[in-house]
Amino acid sequence: MGWTIKDVLGEESRKKEVKKPPMSSFTSKAKIDKKEEIPVTRLFKDENLPTGIDLLDKNLDGGFPKGSLVCVHADPASSPESFLYQFSTERRTYYINTSRPVSAIRRDFSSLNLDDGFVEFIDVYSAYYAEIQKDQKRSKDSELDYEIMEFAINEIRSLQGEEEINIIIDNLNFFMDLKVNNSLKEIFINTLYSTAKETSGLIFMYVIRDSLDEKTLNKIFDVSDVIMDIFIEISGSRYVKRFGIPKIRGRTPLNDLFKFEIGEGVHLDTSRDIA
Repeated sequence: MGWTIKDVLGEESRKKEVKKPPMSSFTSKAKIDKKEEIPVTRLFKDENLPTGIDLLDKNLDGGFPKGSLVCVHADPASSPESFLYQFSTERRTYYINTSRPVSAIRRDFSSLNLDDGFVEFIDVYSAYYAEIQKDQKRSKDSELDYEIMEFAINEIRSLQGEEEINIIIDNLNFFMDLKVNNSLKEIFINTLYSTAKETSGLIFMYVIRDSLDEKTLNKIFDVSDVIMDIFIEISGSRYVKRFGIPKIRGRTPLNDLFKFEIGEGVHLDTSRDIA
């Protein structure tokens, strides 16, 4: 495709400048009197949830804002699932797997020396493909697609009574490709958004780069509170993996791109490029 996330977000950034919220916007949740002034950075930290990536959390004043719907828009060659695994190590996480079995994902956690003890899987992969294997005719029928979409929506809604949890959608393309009407897809996205707010947690939607039409992607970007853009490029004789965070609703986004490496989880590379 000829357009990029830069094209989608550029027009919005030209229309308005991001302003720091006035101190009064925080006073309802953090009482401030004349005797003790609480630094803004501390207020941010109280309202943030750590991502599990230490240097990223430091740049974000503690993490992503509570209640955020996070779009992880990524080139699959850049190993974006490693971010999803890292996010899962920080707190109770419900992991909705669609493209690979649970056993394979748990092996990936182990190979990266990451603890999956906080993770509970909602195994859409097995539910969907087991049905197709039982009845090959259903693979051409939208009935199963409706069933699996309704199953996922009900599972997500059932989590709304919990607090400060992660929900990971790996990946959103699976649900956007189901043969159901667009209104049900919108209900699915809106359920993710409302559940993030109800739980004061973080919901991560992995979207495969250059895989959705522009109109659909714009809608996803619009509803997302945070956008992570993860990609891979060639620099000299090396592949270099980078990510940026061009949108954090209610906050000034990060202007820098970060290099990262995959080892025992995700590690930010603080070395500078040599021209």
